Amino acid sequence: MAVIGMGHIHLAMPVGQEDIARSFYEGLLGLKEVAKPQHLAALGGCWFETNGVRIHLGVEDDFSPASKAHPGLVVSDLPPRDCAGCSRVSDIGRRTRPRVS
Repeated sequence: MAVIGMGHIHLAMPVGQEDIARSFYEGLLGLKEVAKPQHLAALGGCWFETNGVRIHLGVEDDFSPASKAHPGLVVSDLPPRDCAGCSRVSDIGRRTRPRVS
């Protein structure tokens, strides 16, 4: 047996923050929101997919942000840090770092 890919990554999120998640994952990163299966939709959260990348956000009542765990997304056209367009990232309270190879 060999791992040949990843089906999705599941991340926790706080209750009622779906609109903030949408503004980041869909509005900024361009991932498209996809409908959750009906039996999971009532639980909250949201799912995003594009180009084989699948991120599932699930609501946790006692959510606490992870101190280190995170997905490392590679993007093709994030503006340089010194460019005015980068304000889109800081406007939603997120930091950027150059890619580490």
